[in-house]
Amino acid sequence: MKKINLLFTFIFSLLVIVLIYSGYKIFSKYKEKIVAEQNNPIVKVDYNTENIISKMKKTYNNEDIIGVLNIANMDLIVVQGNDNKFYLNHLLNKEQNPAGSIFLDYRENVDTSKQLNIFGHTSDYYYLPFNDLMNFMDYNFYQKNKNVTLTTENDTYKYEIFSVKKTEEENHLDISFNNLDEYKTHLDELKKDSLYETNVDVQVSDKILIIQTCIINDPKSLLIINLRKVEEE
Repeated sequence: MKKINLLFTFIFSLLVIVLIYSGYKIFSKYKEKIVAEQNNPIVKVDYNTENIISKMKKTYNNEDIIGVLNIANMDLIVVQGNDNKFYLNHLLNKEQNPAGSIFLDYRENVDTSKQLNIFGHTSDYYYLPFNDLMNFMDYNFYQKNKNVTLTTENDTYKYEIFSVKKTEEENHLDISFNNLDEYKTHLDELKKDSLYETNVDVQVSDKILIIQTCIINDPKSLLIINLRKVEEE
């Protein structure tokens, strides 16, 4: 009888520990969700005002803010850190959170680089702005949202999508090329296996923007949206 009571006590104690741990994990996830949504990078931007980025730096107390990406009718704050790790799990207020931020590759200059790479997370647990990018896998959505702008402290740059790809590779992260032939090969790879034909040509003279995120429910695959800069005439 004594052994039975000890066994019952052990099982009961184990169940209590499991329940407490499970409750803690659920609460932690819920807290992450609330904090992430409160620090959502979606903003309403009046493009007729001056010093947009400088004002945002003051508002969010973050000098790492370098631009606003307008895509799919969303204005999204873009930051740039000293590496590509920090903003993977830090919000605009620099609080640690797995939702991370939308950020530019630390190797690039937002105004002058030949290629820009912008990263952001998706989530199947709570809403993140890049969740909406999944819609670009549909041609009809692309048709209505093919143009993108990136506003910096110095200018507003216009881009048009030339391909949308689903990939497990990361060669789109290459930014150094020894000659124009290598760059052309890079562009050809970005254009290859697009989910649909855009009929947008891209040349070695073009500057490009690559937007990357994970595909929801398929974490091994990346969605990359490739765009060419539209030069003002």
